[in-house]
Amino acid sequence: REVAGIDLVIGGHSHVALTSPLHQDNAAPIVQAGWHAKYFGHSQMTVTQNDVRLSGYNLRPLQEKGKV
Repeated sequence: REVAGIDLVIGGHSHVALTSPLHQDNAAPIVQAGWHAKYFGHSQMTVTQNDVRLSGYNLRPLQEKGKV
């Protein structure tokens, strides 16, 4: 919130898979794909002349169910 020009925070190392972006006040959205390559985080940004916004986000599984 206190640093201008940050449009998206891609988290890591906390081992949390966010199934939807975390939005707090007017801060940049936070996304994170989890741990041990279970998911691939896919984010889409919309860029206009005056704005950059997160327009889509989802987690895609990288491993078959039941297999490590």
